[in-house]
Amino acid sequence: MLSAAFRQSCCLGLLDRPLLLALLVGAVTGEWEHILPLGIVLELFWLDVLPLGSIVPPLHGFAFWLMAPLCLHFQWKTPAPLLLPLLFAVLCAYGGAWLERWMRLYRNTVLGQVHHWAGHVPGVACPPGRAVFCAIRQRLLLQLFFFILSYVTVVEMTVSLQARQLLIQADALTWPTVYAVAALGAVLSLRARQAYLTLGAVLAALALYSFF
Repeated sequence: MLSAAFRQSCCLGLLDRPLLLALLVGAVTGEWEHILPLGIVLELFWLDVLPLGSIVPPLHGFAFWLMAPLCLHFQWKTPAPLLLPLLFAVLCAYGGAWLERWMRLYRNTVLGQVHHWAGHVPGVACPPGRAVFCAIRQRLLLQLFFFILSYVTVVEMTVSLQARQLLIQADALTWPTVYAVAALGAVLSLRARQAYLTLGAVLAALALYSFF
């Protein structure tokens, strides 16, 4: 189920998108009011990320699977208490992407061995099938270990903050407000200067309005 562990080893397509994951988990658990807002926020936040070429985007599903059990366990209906754990989950998603880039560079050392096998050159050779299998196995184990480590950390952090009453408590903060902030990713995904100028003008107007 951990889509982040198979993200590049298997073609998952939409199964890595937070919104679809939220719909699936909501359909299974029936906890729509706790899961769906999380999927919407993460989907909007990374809407501008395009995995083109060799770009390794953040692990969207990784962040969702970190936060979904917490939302179900603590039954958070308002966004304020989960902001700090959510921030940590987003950082872990970027950390997972960095780990994946490092893994790609590390596996490049096998390329010469595959060339030796294809050209029947004496030396250390590695058939393509074995190279692919080793890469999938190493990536799966490495990302699975990183997920377990991140999950244990975010759970311990959340429980500790909850016990010390340090989680953000703001009843005035609603999900539509969080959606509006996360929608910056949707604006950035337009890739248009007019959209950026409009966004800047709206933010400036809001700043002036709040100041006066």
